Amino acid sequence: MYALATFLMGGLMFLFALPMLFATKWFKQELMATVKDKPGLHGLQLYSTLVVVFGLWMLSIEYRLTGDMGWYIIIPILGYISILKGVTILWAPKWMEGFASKAYSSNSAMMLGGLFALIFGIILWWLTFSVF
Repeated sequence: MYALATFLMGGLMFLFALPMLFATKWFKQELMATVKDKPGLHGLQLYSTLVVVFGLWMLSIEYRLTGDMGWYIIIPILGYISILKGVTILWAPKWMEGFASKAYSSNSAMMLGGLFALIFGIILWWLTFSVF
């Protein structure tokens, strides 16, 4: 189950990293269209609900944070961060819209975010295929 969680999260990171690196303008337009606060289950509300459900699924695999877990500690950390992110987006959508517009204001910031997502995806897939 650990391998499935890291494989899916690594794939998600690659899914975000590639357009952030190679189709920066298009991804920026799509990101800004997603974070606009719209009523109903589309856009930001759907995204934040999916992030919370994904975090709950990761915490259903392992929820404890103990010092002797080794690499397995990444699963509950990602689960707690996902739930925190999803709940924050649900409670403060205007703040998220402002944060995204400031954080990804330039193409270089978007490409740097894509580079970090690519590196994180590689680390997660390394964990999938060699550790778990």
